[in-house]
Amino acid sequence: MNAPAHPLEQKLNSIKHQLFPLRQHVITSESPAVIEAYATLLAAILRGQPGISAEQDMLFRRLLHSMNLDGQQAQLLSKGGQLSSEELLECIELVKQSGRADAFLLDALIILRVSRPLAPQDLSMLSELTALFCINETKIKSATFWLHNILKLKTIKLDFKPRIKKHKRPSNHWSRKFNSWNIKKENKSFIERDEQIIESIHKENFANSKISGIFIKNQPDRVFVVSYPKNMLTWVDFIDFEIIIKEGQQ
Repeated sequence: MNAPAHPLEQKLNSIKHQLFPLRQHVITSESPAVIEAYATLLAAILRGQPGISAEQDMLFRRLLHSMNLDGQQAQLLSKGGQLSSEELLECIELVKQSGRADAFLLDALIILRVSRPLAPQDLSMLSELTALFCINETKIKSATFWLHNILKLKTIKLDFKPRIKKHKRPSNHWSRKFNSWNIKKENKSFIERDEQIIESIHKENFANSKISGIFIKNQPDRVFVVSYPKNMLTWVDFIDFEIIIKEGQQ
């Protein structure tokens, strides 16, 4: 049996979500009712587990922080564990109508898989949810693909590959014009990480774009654009796009 964590470690764990925050969650663009419904459904999934692991607890705190629901973990877990059929139906309808069901599926998969393999009851529950949310097979495959990349799970053959476009790198003189031209041509938003371009110059287009993209400058003469679901933006910092590009070229 593991010894209890040092009191200081327990306190450090309780503030990690503030020290290492996730990107702002896509659900924050919705109404407070939708945000609460989304978070309540995630809490209900956690409450249905035999026990909530330390990894799941930390991940849920970080997700709530990214949804601007910091400090509401206990309240939401309590509510999630006592949902009536009518309340459950209302939560499902709110999330479904918001168009964020595929984001919810990815979050649910990550929460369930972060500390252990998925159990048969997890798979059964997720199957029911995807049917109720009317999530199609392509989006399920996409969520599974990004789950494996975000959590760095052991590579398995997945029947899904993101769209990758390769462009010839322009000279420095034309690079700024090239970036602006690509944003217009691809009709995408871009996220910046390290030397990579990440935030769209035309920020007003971000809310309306259905696909987000990221430039990967990993070759002297090439620029790669990897397309990924906009609803996945919260997790983009956990993905090694270099590996995805390498595998996509094979």
